[in-house]
Amino acid sequence: MEKKTYITLFDNEGRMIDEKLIGQDSEFYKGPVLQHDGPFRLGITFLDKGDIDKAIKYILQLTGTLPLTSKILKKEIKTPSIPEHRKQLIGDALANSTDQDQLIKYLREHGFVFSTWDYLQTLEHVEILNMKEVHGPNFEWMVKRIKTAKNPKLDKYDLMVLFGISLMGERSDRVIIYLDGFHLKNVKVPVPEKPRETVKKTEMMKFPPAMITEERDRFRFELRQLQRDPTKEITKFFNRWRTFVDHVPAIPQDKKVTE
Repeated sequence: MEKKTYITLFDNEGRMIDEKLIGQDSEFYKGPVLQHDGPFRLGITFLDKGDIDKAIKYILQLTGTLPLTSKILKKEIKTPSIPEHRKQLIGDALANSTDQDQLIKYLREHGFVFSTWDYLQTLEHVEILNMKEVHGPNFEWMVKRIKTAKNPKLDKYDLMVLFGISLMGERSDRVIIYLDGFHLKNVKVPVPEKPRETVKKTEMMKFPPAMITEERDRFRFELRQLQRDPTKEITKFFNRWRTFVDHVPAIPQDKKVTE
């Protein structure tokens, strides 16, 4: 069942001034563009308790006048921040990039990191993405990471701007751009003759099918701990699976062994 929200706004004399039927998850994540102090009618689809919490937050943003408790207000503060001027960021990134190396470097300087499609689907708020089937698994995705935690599972991301770039497989000049959860456009950005930006410079890994979700999460966690602390020893678990995982990033412990 596709979740939709129906919004009708009225002026103080009861005259309708706007109405729209929109995708609910995307609208709740972005929030309303403007506040409305007059009467309004709201049709919301509730499938679980999470939808109730999101609806309360949305109404607060829409009216700014409801007597919500301080507990709910604190929860609102904890949600991922939404960067402004997304279109400008996309325009600036493309304007400052004559090839994909420069594009990747520009995005990285603005907090973007690479993610596989499989990993992207595990992130919080992924339901706001209306990803086309032809795009998702066929590209690697640069997404803005807004918080880096000790455990990668607790990292926070803003999924409202995505750049799809072919990095793991055969390189392509085609770059796919998503804005506010929807496909915006495809652009051609040349791949350099000798690319400097490769999968080795990313955190992306390709896990074997036999590795279950809990093991993948543990592997990512131990990898980050090893990268952050050169004195930390490699566990038997990490060493065993490392042989079967493709594109594992370098760790300082390896340099120690060669020395």
